[in-house]
Amino acid sequence: MAIRYKNGGKYILEWLKKCGYSSYKLRTSGLIGEAAISKIRNDKMVSLDIINTICTMLNCDITDILVYERDEGTVAEIKQKEEKAKKDKE
Repeated sequence: MAIRYKNGGKYILEWLKKCGYSSYKLRTSGLIGEAAISKIRNDKMVSLDIINTICTMLNCDITDILVYERDEGTVAEIKQKEEKAKKDKE
């Protein structure tokens, strides 16, 4: 995956907890749902709306929690789609 959590999803949940946002509080207050918490815990990506909420609660920049690394699989997939579109156009 090209975009991932900088130090892992569990780190983000620990950081939130240190700032007073336990998983229980996140769920019961409606800030972040159980499904999203589970995704974060398992290093799966969540929506940008949730990332925005997390950055706001932690008073941090998106680059403090996410990192981009070039993924050759994604590059190959993009090239393949471009070639297909070019052939379809001809």
